[in-house]
Amino acid sequence: MKQAGTFIRFGLAGIPGFLVAIPLNIALNEWAHWPKPLAYLLVVWMQMTTGFLICHYVVFKTAEHRSLLSAYGQFALSMGVIRVFDWVTYTALVEFAGVPYVLAQVSCTAFFILLKFISAQAIFRTRIPSRHNS
Repeated sequence: MKQAGTFIRFGLAGIPGFLVAIPLNIALNEWAHWPKPLAYLLVVWMQMTTGFLICHYVVFKTAEHRSLLSAYGQFALSMGVIRVFDWVTYTALVEFAGVPYVLAQVSCTAFFILLKFISAQAIFRTRIPSRHNS
């Protein structure tokens, strides 16, 4: 049950980044005339960074003591791998399947949410300090 609550908080934590991501993607595509894959790459990075901050301070609230930069590096590496698959899927949907880019963006968000949750949970789990016997 606790897991379900954390998953719901994780999903809700993605809303601020998502609410910025849609108009940012539209602006980059329609007004700035960026190529769709390049625009989505920037959007994905923005969402990942926003998601990290919300997960770090709100969703997982661990007592772990490590630097914010170290935690972000680990998060970015793990999420970066997932986001590569997200980006490839988005690009294939938009460029090859002709799916409208906003629909592809929403679909990728929904499709990858569970994998992102599992990854974030592993990164933010409380680590038990090892005890060394002398």
